[in-house]
Amino acid sequence: MPSLEASFTHDEDVFDPKIHLEFSPAETVFSLADLGIQEHEYTTPIAGCTPFKLLSMEGVMAYRRAILRREVFEQCAGYPFPGTVTLRNVAKASQFVRDLWTHPKTIEIVSNVLGVKAEVIMDTEIGHTNIQVSGSGDVLSQLTIQPSQEARPLTKEEEAYDPLSGSSVIPWHYDSYPFVAIIMLSDTTHMKGGETYISAKDIQAARPSLGTAVILQGGQVKHLAARTFGSSERITTITSFRAADIGRWDNSWLANLRSYDNLPELYSQWSLYRLKKMRDELDAAVTKIETANKSGDIFVHQETEALCDEISRYSKRTARQMVDPEIRDGLARKYGAKGISEASKYWHKVRATHRESSLIADATKYAEENMPRMKGYTLDWCQTRGRIQRGSRERGTQGLIVWDEQTDYLLGDELESQGLNEILLYWMEETGLMDVLAETAG
Repeated sequence: MPSLEASFTHDEDVFDPKIHLEFSPAETVFSLADLGIQEHEYTTPIAGCTPFKLLSMEGVMAYRRAILRREVFEQCAGYPFPGTVTLRNVAKASQFVRDLWTHPKTIEIVSNVLGVKAEVIMDTEIGHTNIQVSGSGDVLSQLTIQPSQEARPLTKEEEAYDPLSGSSVIPWHYDSYPFVAIIMLSDTTHMKGGETYISAKDIQAARPSLGTAVILQGGQVKHLAARTFGSSERITTITSFRAADIGRWDNSWLANLRSYDNLPELYSQWSLYRLKKMRDELDAAVTKIETANKSGDIFVHQETEALCDEISRYSKRTARQMVDPEIRDGLARKYGAKGISEASKYWHKVRATHRESSLIADATKYAEENMPRMKGYTLDWCQTRGRIQRGSRERGTQGLIVWDEQTDYLLGDELESQGLNEILLYWMEETGLMDVLAETAG
């Protein structure tokens, strides 16, 4: 009779913070200023911290029991990038994972590191898990509940591996959401690599160890996860957070996820979180006005104007990030998730061609006149372009939009700044701009 582990049909534990948490504060907490990153209206001062102890050994084992189950893989596993398995929307399949990340003690720990009251961004982002194994074939069958301590000999190429110039588990990127907490669920004794690197000053966080966590303002700090060698596995689990305070908005986006995620689930959760945020802000404003009226205070109309402006921006981004699934699915069949994620690379190659001016102008005109799905995006481009020409400081998903008077701000630049990889690729496909790449390659 096969063991429970062999069949991966075991039950999960009931989360108990007294048993499963073993918190010890981080040695170092660093700020955006320490990294040379300027704060703005969507940031908080703390950038992140070095690894700190979060889970007890019982907590590590319980977490691995919760996710290394056949039903979790069947419901949650995806394969968006070579050599990596991701588990998405784990909270729907594991009560233990949901309870651990949403428990008041866990929230308190995350909030204390960040210096602001934090809350989980939405259910789909609870326990996002990245799994790397050394072998091929079925990933789950290569894993055990007990973290592997197997040492694997390194090849010459692995010995010389440089994560800043070679491949990585997750390449250089900004996160979709303001904050992330990352827990290491693998034994790192024999592990080469596995660190998180920060691009601002090429900072390498101290190597994580089993049961430790790192917290990062990943929406503002560009970072990568180095590949792992010398061990048979690397499992990290991640939950995304935002500041819970009224009056503190976030500039989240979905480009990192749309190329491979279950879009109806993602969009449903995204809509709930964004609409609730706007509702809470409106409720707070109504309460403040009613209280002021009862007290006989003078009404400050500028506060309502500012709130309406912010809600307008927030609601538009909420809508724009929900790209039509039909467009995503069509592009995924041709380019795959990796190809969609590289839409910006294609755009920059097209932009750099000597024929760019006439080609892109014609493609833009075609989008305005013959592509109804592009109507909102072309309007966004016109508005952003006008503000830039008037000297406005505009911010996109990759940070501040830096432009000079000698270079025009094009439709593709607007789509890139919004993180709309699918729309950018869709537009280039429909208008023949992708043919420029084929001609150049030929």
